[in-house]
Amino acid sequence: MISTSNFCSANFNISKWWYFLKNYYFFNPPKCYYTRKLFGHFNKEYTFLVIPDSFEYLKDFRNFWKLNFLYKASFFGKKSINLKTSPEAIILIIYKRMTIKQFIPTYEPCANFKPNVKFTVFVPVFNSGHTVHRIFTSLNNQTLKDFEVILINDGSTDDSHYKITSLSKTAKFNLTYVNNIDNKHKMGCIMEAVSLAKGEFFITLDSDDECIPQALELFLNHYNEINEELKHNISGVTCCCMDQNGLFQGDYFPEQPFYSNTFENKFVHSIKGEKWGFTKTEILKGVKINNDLFSRGLIPEGYLWLLVSKLGYKTKYVNEVMRTYYRDTDTSLSSLKYDKKAFGMIVYAICFIEWFHKDYFYKIPKMFLMRLYSLINASNYLEYKVSDYLSVIKQPVLKVILLTVWPLRKLLK
Repeated sequence: MISTSNFCSANFNISKWWYFLKNYYFFNPPKCYYTRKLFGHFNKEYTFLVIPDSFEYLKDFRNFWKLNFLYKASFFGKKSINLKTSPEAIILIIYKRMTIKQFIPTYEPCANFKPNVKFTVFVPVFNSGHTVHRIFTSLNNQTLKDFEVILINDGSTDDSHYKITSLSKTAKFNLTYVNNIDNKHKMGCIMEAVSLAKGEFFITLDSDDECIPQALELFLNHYNEINEELKHNISGVTCCCMDQNGLFQGDYFPEQPFYSNTFENKFVHSIKGEKWGFTKTEILKGVKINNDLFSRGLIPEGYLWLLVSKLGYKTKYVNEVMRTYYRDTDTSLSSLKYDKKAFGMIVYAICFIEWFHKDYFYKIPKMFLMRLYSLINASNYLEYKVSDYLSVIKQPVLKVILLTVWPLRKLLK
């Protein structure tokens, strides 16, 4: 797989590469190809793609021209060209190669974080101009006032920016507004908000939903009721939801309070339905994710909660309804085409398998087989080889199944 990393920010000697290429590959190469011979010469992390002077080829790669961190150069000695005036020129593109393992999140404890408010409420917005008013109404009515709001407009193409600007004048809370020009998808925005967060607890409230006026106050009360000796191992508190028609969503927790984690809740106890809760901000600030991941389509935020589960944290679950979840809205990211979700599905599947197979594979084998199925299906849309997947999947039974099914994977597409 190829990643368009911003390597130009480093001390990259283009003249050295330029001289080498000009002497090895002369003008007008016959077709697009990867110059794999270069791997052994300077840096194995970089791949070169050479495109000849054919407008057909340039159109095939038109999406790349929009990414200003790609280095574009002409074979004729210029270090950059204007594609609008020179579409016939030969273009050289340099990519940084990434392994699957580089996209698996890691964790480093955040020792220096000092919150100055109790809650950070993160509001992701994408084409929600017609619903974002619900957020301002819900948050203005909160009985607990010790919170900040980080609202990120993620490249909306409707009137969201105008509506947010207008509604922000009515805000009775501290608001940080970020207006992203390019769409990063929800997972990218979550990590952007975490980096800005100043609250002790971090909670996401979607721009088309509502919450009851006592929501933040009740969350804090439930956390404060936890025994002090247990709090260090508690990541947060999660409650239940209802839809816009007042119908309870999903399953109740088996008891209250119920202590578990996202993985066990969903895959061991099979508790279904929409839930809502907060996580300690210091935990989220310790999560390290390769920024290249966010340019690869929809990344399920669930893999972030899988990591919190892997770290051994428990969540306190309560059966109170505090959020109204609007179903069947047209802003859902899950409506993306399959190829736009493929990379995220693979990363999620690998995290699921590798983090939990030792303790749970023989208890819930069906869940691991389902994740492997989704990985094999999604692999049809990516350029990784079977050896790339085998390098990160250690469970022996799943490795055998992967090798057996791989030649037939296109039948799943």
